Amino acid sequence: MRTLLNIAERVFTIFALLMYSGGPLVVILSGGRSEGQAGIPLDFALVRQLFLLIYLITCCFLLPHWKRALYLLVKEKLLLVLLAWVVLSIFWSADPSLTINRSIALIGTTLFGIYLATRYSLKEQLHLLAWMFGLAILLSILFAVGLPRYGIMGGTHAGTWRGIYTHKNTLGSMMAFSAIVFLLRAVGAKRRLLWLGMVFSFLLLLLSRSTSPLSHLILLVPTFFIFRTLRWRYRSRTFILSLITVVGFSVLSLVILYAESLVRLVGKDLTFTGRSRIWSYAWDMIQERPWLGYGYSSQWSSLGSETGFIWRVVGWEAPNSHNGFLELWLGLGFIGLSIFALQFFCGLFRAVSLISQSRTPEFFLPFLSLLYTVFTNLTESTLLDRNSIYWVLYSMIILASTARVTIPPEKQQVLTSNSTLTSTLTLTPPSSVISSP
Repeated sequence: MRTLLNIAERVFTIFALLMYSGGPLVVILSGGRSEGQAGIPLDFALVRQLFLLIYLITCCFLLPHWKRALYLLVKEKLLLVLLAWVVLSIFWSADPSLTINRSIALIGTTLFGIYLATRYSLKEQLHLLAWMFGLAILLSILFAVGLPRYGIMGGTHAGTWRGIYTHKNTLGSMMAFSAIVFLLRAVGAKRRLLWLGMVFSFLLLLLSRSTSPLSHLILLVPTFFIFRTLRWRYRSRTFILSLITVVGFSVLSLVILYAESLVRLVGKDLTFTGRSRIWSYAWDMIQERPWLGYGYSSQWSSLGSETGFIWRVVGWEAPNSHNGFLELWLGLGFIGLSIFALQFFCGLFRAVSLISQSRTPEFFLPFLSLLYTVFTNLTESTLLDRNSIYWVLYSMIILASTARVTIPPEKQQVLTSNSTLTSTLTLTPPSSVISSP
């Protein structure tokens, strides 16, 4: 019975991760509509109800581990502070009812990240992500080949693959991170099937013709191998990192110097497909409410909203400002952006420490995930995004990298008793935690 419950829990986790990634229900309910194609307004009530069910089941699975979850949240207070600031933004929101609804969804999404960090080790998290991405790859190929109405875009981006997602950029973004997950699994397990997962991730990324995720992957893969030098002896490590720094700055200088020529090679321009105009207008709006912002996720809802004039000027209904940091500043003000930045850099410091002290590839997951968060949010907006795998992964990684606690086997049952948390947890040095299975 216990084994069946564990299997059911893992199946639920993989299914929920697939839902948080954005597929395949949304593209099915949209009827295969693509960007640039008109149609009747879409109804995603079923998706919202399904996410409410996921929140409820998450709470049920999290309940037996509430003390461990509480401990991690107490250690990572900035996550609680950030969520509290989101809720407080209701009082100055441009659309309070919208902020309330979306704040609830964000809290539910965060709960799933807390559940993953509490219930599973980094190695198990990596395994579950590999299963989810493997399923996403298989379904995306089936949709594109067998159901091209759904799997291949029409309209503005006719002919590009989107798989089980609503847009080619979503498929590209998912497959870029999928390639990283399979790389970490393959290096650790050394199985050919895992390398095949990375190959198919890359092929789907190419078929999506999404250039930004491709550039992110090109940066992240060398970064993984470069940071493996942190495990070398001091002299070798210092020499290699110094050499990399010199070469990196040289390449960056060349990129800046020849930026216009480089972006033309991939069919883009220096306006980032019109995004720079949106950034400019969003920045103008930020100047009007720099400290508190307009309230969490209260913009980009209608022509009558605070950002409605941007839609009229740019000529299309942008879902956000296409820059996560601008969007965060726009919604939660400089105070909210500062809370997030402080939390992010603390998490990044811990992630680098994990790499230097560990011996297995799964400990690269926090660092590469945080880097991918930065890269993605330069041209898209995923920070504090409700019902999104990006925020699930971010909250999971932040809490997982915070953990510096082991629970002795003889105290496992005590953890669920009425005794206090401080009497059941034994602090251990980071090295012993990392070396434990």
